[in-house]
Amino acid sequence: QVLTDLTPTSCGTNGGEGCLAPEYAASDLTDEKGSYTLTDVKTSYSNLLPSVTLNMSLTDDLMLRLAASESLTRPQLEDMAPKFRPQLMHVDGNTADGNNAELTPYTSINLDASLEWYFDEGAMASLALFSKKIDDYVVQVTEKDVIVKTITSPEYQKFDVFKPGNAEDVTVTGMSFNLTQTFDSGLGYQFNYTMVDTDTDFDGHTFDPTAPSMPGLSDSMNLVGFYENEGFSARIAYNQRDEFLSDTNYQNGKVWGDERGEAVMTQDYFQVDARIGYDINDNFNVFIEGMNLTEETLNKTGRFDNIFISHDNFGRRFIIGVAAKF
Repeated sequence: QVLTDLTPTSCGTNGGEGCLAPEYAASDLTDEKGSYTLTDVKTSYSNLLPSVTLNMSLTDDLMLRLAASESLTRPQLEDMAPKFRPQLMHVDGNTADGNNAELTPYTSINLDASLEWYFDEGAMASLALFSKKIDDYVVQVTEKDVIVKTITSPEYQKFDVFKPGNAEDVTVTGMSFNLTQTFDSGLGYQFNYTMVDTDTDFDGHTFDPTAPSMPGLSDSMNLVGFYENEGFSARIAYNQRDEFLSDTNYQNGKVWGDERGEAVMTQDYFQVDARIGYDINDNFNVFIEGMNLTEETLNKTGRFDNIFISHDNFGRRFIIGVAAKF
């Protein structure tokens, strides 16, 4: 549909004044006021994505690994679709949601280094460092005073349009420590701790949806104990993750007030899972698996803890089954 005009109207049950009602042309893009021309928008890009890996045995039980690469992530097709959706229409100003056909992919220069120590048979300790410099990351931007020429009333043609756009650079750094060991008795353990940092840390007090805050970044830890011997196996795992930014643009964010794009935070979460199995023979294994044994819940809030978004109670779950291989 083509937006052809905005006319003053009442503001419904709010009792205010200054609201505008939209008028649309027929869906065939032609009406009694004239015809409209479709405009094609084309974007092209080419990128060279080099990658190099180097593995060096420093001693018989010490391995150094180095890697450098460049990677590319294309924008979501939905973000590039030429759409314009009017939102607030008022004599004091109009707003709309839109997409951006001129989005470019964002690229990342990745540097990785790890040192691995094989200190015993079936045992390894490693320390890994990584850095990612991300260019043109996609965020929400506001384009001011966009003129919608199909609107016949010139005083109502301007819109502030919220849409995806390419942002400035973002740098992500971190380290990961891993420790694994298996004993002759069949007992063993695995431990992993990962720390992540970025130069654009999210701050709820000064949150700007146009800033390139990276969702999904937080420290995490995993601890697994296991036993395998003579067909019997048992495993218990503890997984923990710190609070992290899930989304910078919660679609229903306006329920918290006039702010658009309320951020979504996933609170600290941990889970304990376990599995016990027995090999009946070379082909069949029976097992029982328990998930979320301590019945933890997953909570999501806005930028502050008192802005409730969701509370997920998955409960304790068990699976009893038979696995076959031939």
